[in-house]
Amino acid sequence: STRPSSGLGGAGMRDGRVRRVAVGYHAAVRGTHGFGLSRGVAVNRHDGPRIDVRDQPDRNLVVLLLDMSASMLLTERGQQTPKIVQLEAALADFLGIGMHVDPENPAAVNRLDVNGEIAVGAFNEPVLGAPHVEWLQLAERPVEDDSPFYYVQDVTGLTNQAKRALRPAGRTPIGEAIETALDAIETRKNQLMEDGLTHEFRPNLYLMTDGESTRPVEAAAVRLQAEERENRVLFWIFGTIDAKQEDLFLSLIHISEPTRRTPISYAVFC
Repeated sequence: STRPSSGLGGAGMRDGRVRRVAVGYHAAVRGTHGFGLSRGVAVNRHDGPRIDVRDQPDRNLVVLLLDMSASMLLTERGQQTPKIVQLEAALADFLGIGMHVDPENPAAVNRLDVNGEIAVGAFNEPVLGAPHVEWLQLAERPVEDDSPFYYVQDVTGLTNQAKRALRPAGRTPIGEAIETALDAIETRKNQLMEDGLTHEFRPNLYLMTDGESTRPVEAAAVRLQAEERENRVLFWIFGTIDAKQEDLFLSLIHISEPTRRTPISYAVFC
């Protein structure tokens, strides 16, 4: 069976508690170093032999959902640059360097770099359109045709297509974005099973947003709870300083559910 993931490396969260850190998007994305999968092995990333992900018997799946609503063009309080500029710079740094290196042991191979697959989706809802997730092209080819996932080893930074996708407009359909990501995760897990492969830890799904959803999220919240009870996914929220923190957290996580001893999901408001 798949082992539960320990989640974000260095996030400092235990037993479902919420930790609010007053930092910007740059630190939020960089804080995802290793996704709790940074388990160094005795192989030097730079000098040792390359470990090909295609030879590994298991995978680690990671999905980032990025809010591309119009408000991401604004500048949050205490900052001098728009949120989208901070996010794009942090994402480029993370894809190019951060997810490949264990910050606690830079000389060792990061577990995510050995067997990781990553998908990054930019979501919004155009004023005259439907909710939409645009999956970023992260390398020359995905793990499978028409899949949003790419081998972490193959990702070196933001491609031109990815930069074009990071253009904020419209509203914030968080629920639809989450369900689209869950569908993508389920599809990839089925593909892995058909190929005789497993996933080492349960997939990590990260949502980065600056506000509450402009559409209902109840269906997505119910589905998330069911997925997490069965150890099928681990969900994280990152909100900017100006995000409507309590509304966002409570609407998605439903921590007031009387049968819940501890919250299943976690939130970090940055």
